[in-house]
Amino acid sequence: MRLCRSILFILAALPAALQAGDEVDQQRTVSSDGVVEIQNTRGAVKITGWEEDVVRISGELDDLATGLTFEVEDGVTLIRVDMPKRDINHGDGSDLHIRVPRRSRVEFDGVSTDVVVSEIAGGTGVHSVSGDVRALRLDNRIRIKSVSGEVDVGQATGKIRVSTVSGDMHLDLDTSEIAVDAVSGEVRLRLGDFDRLTVSTVSGDQDVAGHLNDSGHVSMRSVNGEMSLRFSDKVNAQIDVKTGPGGDISNHMTADEPEDVFPVQMKLRTTLGDGSGTVTMNTVNGDIKLLSGR
Repeated sequence: MRLCRSILFILAALPAALQAGDEVDQQRTVSSDGVVEIQNTRGAVKITGWEEDVVRISGELDDLATGLTFEVEDGVTLIRVDMPKRDINHGDGSDLHIRVPRRSRVEFDGVSTDVVVSEIAGGTGVHSVSGDVRALRLDNRIRIKSVSGEVDVGQATGKIRVSTVSGDMHLDLDTSEIAVDAVSGEVRLRLGDFDRLTVSTVSGDQDVAGHLNDSGHVSMRSVNGEMSLRFSDKVNAQIDVKTGPGGDISNHMTADEPEDVFPVQMKLRTTLGDGSGTVTMNTVNGDIKLLSGR
């Protein structure tokens, strides 16, 4: 009898296993600059950096969740909402708020998850298939990849790479190197001073404004999209612009006029300042606008 009572006491002291739809509020003490890996299949996840050396999870698990994995080992924190392998087409997804040390590196992987990540200084990687991604006040290396969700990034610094298949991008950055790839989404970039920009789309429009530093480089390419480039201040660069059938070039940076190239192309070559940087813009079927001023 005494043994049975001891076993019951031990079991009662253990935390109950989390099940589908359960409320969660757990935390672990971690390294201030460790790695936090987060996996969530569907729902909404908010990830926020704070000054505590603690990872805290609060909110509600997916209605179909089989449990929650929350482990810390060798400087890596793993958070995973465990799901059944089949039949996840009904019920509500997770709704979680995860706080991590601000200097952490965060890696998020979701399928149909809307994610908001902010105040992370150690680098951020986000991969979501159909969810929207919103990122605010990130630093260091930033990688965001989405298939059909929209991407909205604001007040980010450090190197950044963003790619989507059909989602639109709205990026407001103060960073030196930017690389953007999209298939059919619209790309809108508002930049501060930058050194290198690469934008590639298939059928989406590109709208870029910012200031290219001396000896900087811009490459903008599209198959069937319009392009607009505006420099906010004096720039030193060689400009090389080409369009294909049906495209037009509007130059408001200099007095140079574009040339017609046989059979149905247009091109423009001109120099701003000492020409230390380079700007190339090419589209097969779309208009290109070169603008100056704010």
